[in-house]
Amino acid sequence: MISRLNIILISTLSVILFFSIVIYWRIHFTSTGEHFFSIFLWQLIVWCPWILYGYLNSVLDHKYPIVEGPVKYWILRHIFLCIIIISTHLAWFFYVSSQFSPFLGMENTRYGAFFFFFIMWAICDFLFYWALLGIYALRQLLSFAPTVNEFSEPRPDYVILKTTGRKSSVLIDNLLWIEAEDYCCRVHTKTDNYLVRQSLSSFEQMLPQKKFIRVHRSTIINLEFVELIEKDNNNRQFVRLKNGIERAISAPGYQKLQQFINS
Repeated sequence: MISRLNIILISTLSVILFFSIVIYWRIHFTSTGEHFFSIFLWQLIVWCPWILYGYLNSVLDHKYPIVEGPVKYWILRHIFLCIIIISTHLAWFFYVSSQFSPFLGMENTRYGAFFFFFIMWAICDFLFYWALLGIYALRQLLSFAPTVNEFSEPRPDYVILKTTGRKSSVLIDNLLWIEAEDYCCRVHTKTDNYLVRQSLSSFEQMLPQKKFIRVHRSTIINLEFVELIEKDNNNRQFVRLKNGIERAISAPGYQKLQQFINS
């Protein structure tokens, strides 16, 4: 499936070409008409920060999916990111146009662009961000979870974790614990974590039952990384892993752990 970086590259180049054509057509019949190439180069430089935004998106792709809950947190996060992108892009646009613009010196273009350009660019950034967000969300929703066969073949000592737009092969022995996170699961390894659009029950069926136990309705742990089992001040059971992580244990989960210890 096409990556976030490729989506944003294609979208950004399309926007650059569109604005270059519109601006060129608008001034082509004036006495100060500029060559199309100079306008295109100016737009290419102005919009290049979106390439950086796309790269950062691709780096964080498997950790921070577009569609996630809770909804309130999701909306606030993207409003904050949208404001940052609009602000940094406008600052870059102001700097570039002040130094390099085909309209420098023209009337009412003190900063190398007409004032309404800055307003129009802010609106375009806002629309562009949320349009890309919709494309990302659709892409993520179309990314189906792996099947049983994908987990077991061709190497049974590995699992295939299918995140948004990519598949990661992870050694089963490196899995520490898995927690339910809304309609997804977050898989924790020794060095990383992955948000996978898959149920905890499916992991319970896939993983070796002699090594992995579901100790709670929201948690599966690797028994090899259990350090101790204790009770808190409220007399509730919890398990501590060797990396210091503590997870609550349900009554059935505690019985499973006891059976394992006794065996």
